[in-house]
Amino acid sequence: MREMLGSTILLMTLTVLHCGASDGVSSPVMSSQSTERDGKQQVWRIEITTDGGITGKGLGSVSVDSSGHVVAADIARRCDGALTPTESSTLATAVAAAAPGSWRTSYETPGAPHGHPDQIHYSLTFTRDGKAYTTSWYGEPEAGLPADLAALRDASWQVRSRVVVTCK
Repeated sequence: MREMLGSTILLMTLTVLHCGASDGVSSPVMSSQSTERDGKQQVWRIEITTDGGITGKGLGSVSVDSSGHVVAADIARRCDGALTPTESSTLATAVAAAAPGSWRTSYETPGAPHGHPDQIHYSLTFTRDGKAYTTSWYGEPEAGLPADLAALRDASWQVRSRVVVTCK
């Protein structure tokens, strides 16, 4: 009986450890991963909001931070979620490469500084270690965005898409 109990506990422990292991399939988990810059841990947050379009309400929004917390929304709902390990890694790479001090306040379309009719207006605020940088642009695809800004946008918006689709 004692051996059976010990085997059951061992099996349960291995099962729990296996469930937390990465098998190449990403599952939502809270991540404490934050980026390092100059040898110190960074706290960061990326927020993207939209407005405009045919309805004037945009496409939704996303907020992602270094703790792994995600808040994603579309026109119909707001959903809380967590970064997957793959998303956390992708965002950590994008955050480490970001040079927001070089971003313009807005990336206007030549000849249409306020966008074209029914275009979506995007606003991205990137906060790193308490300093916030905000920029905006119209439409998609957003030609002319710096590669580091585009990487933050793409990674964050992909997280939004996953969280909204899986929201209950």
